Amino acid sequence: MKRHSIAVVLLLVSILLLIACRAVHKSPATPFVSPVYTVSPSTAESLLTPRQALEAMYGSEALSISDTEALLNAPVPSRTTAVHINLMACYWEEHAEKCLVITDSVFDNCHACKADIGGAVFRRANGTWQLAVFQPKIISLGSFGYVPKGELIQIGPDKHAALIRSGWAGQGYEGQYATIVAEIDGSFQVVLNLLISEMQETFAKDGTASLEWGYGSKMEFFAGKHPDFYDLVVTQYGINKEGNKFKTVRFYAFSDANCKYMLVRQR
Repeated sequence: MKRHSIAVVLLLVSILLLIACRAVHKSPATPFVSPVYTVSPSTAESLLTPRQALEAMYGSEALSISDTEALLNAPVPSRTTAVHINLMACYWEEHAEKCLVITDSVFDNCHACKADIGGAVFRRANGTWQLAVFQPKIISLGSFGYVPKGELIQIGPDKHAALIRSGWAGQGYEGQYATIVAEIDGSFQVVLNLLISEMQETFAKDGTASLEWGYGSKMEFFAGKHPDFYDLVVTQYGINKEGNKFKTVRFYAFSDANCKYMLVRQR
């Protein structure tokens, strides 16, 4: 009985070894691969860096260039102008990969001193970035030599732009502009420069502030009749100078003749 048990065990081991050998020689099963997002070769390559952008824009005249700024001679003797990157964003437009670079520069920070806004568009071609458009000064904005960081927006089905909100304050008054800068036909254009909020306060003898009047705005783009540029709706709401609440809706459309957004109607 003991010999019979040993024989059965040996038979079972032989069967298991045979199965294992067949599994080794069997064609391997197709491995499971989790789905991944594919990227185009150009996107996988290195992106344009801020320093490379500044070198391409100001390398011939800069006193020095770092990763954050370019130092230039100021328009007044013995002064320097610091050029900072205000906005740098890359995107696809007109079947090409582009980078929009907006700069702000200043050599004085007085209350009335505005920052000069410049811009450039880089385009990738044959694996390298090329400076396609460069405009050192487009418009001057802000106060104290300062302008807030801009943001990339889309103003058409295949058109991008920079939105910069800049303000002014003094004697209890505060105001803010929305400025949209876009590259059109090889040059930068200010397609919108609109006062979008105001506020006037008065101060009591104890320093307590109270609002006299003020308003804010909401901006929305939507598809209209123009094939290349969206229409713009600006809704303003607040308290007018008579102390009454109000709401105004203004409709803007891009004008090819004026190369900017124009008011077409309001209600």
